[in-house]
Amino acid sequence: MAATLSSAGRADLGAEPQQFRAPVVILAGGADREGGASIAAARALYLAAFSDFAGTIISGGTRSGIAGLAGELSAAYPRITTIGYIPERLPASAHRDERYSRFRTSPTGEFTAAEPLQSWADMLASGVDPAGVALLGWGGGAIAAQEYRVALALGARVGLV
Repeated sequence: MAATLSSAGRADLGAEPQQFRAPVVILAGGADREGGASIAAARALYLAAFSDFAGTIISGGTRSGIAGLAGELSAAYPRITTIGYIPERLPASAHRDERYSRFRTSPTGEFTAAEPLQSWADMLASGVDPAGVALLGWGGGAIAAQEYRVALALGARVGLV
């Protein structure tokens, strides 16, 4: 979908504006099949690290891996808003995590770089300063690697395990 510029000079992607409550954190990384033991190790750390957090978490919107941890954080700490970026037609092996506050979809039938790029387009269109965004990456594959690079290129703070 082509973006147009609104009168305020922001991108208009043809969808309702997203609301991002600061601070904004992106949780990116692997799915269960990409390192289940590692994801299990992340669980206790993330639950402790976000116990006092009030803001927005962006992640993959499924019950698998790091995205599933984001859903778990949303359920454990209602003051956290979670936005899941998922393909319009989820692959059969993926299950939407209804613990998320809301979802945005890309017009695909599998996970691609489109979902992280859509999250950045939404944040930029909503006036979020990339320098105020933190990305926490835990493992992952090719899509996560692209997500890390985009965040760095835009000036976000990036931490990887």
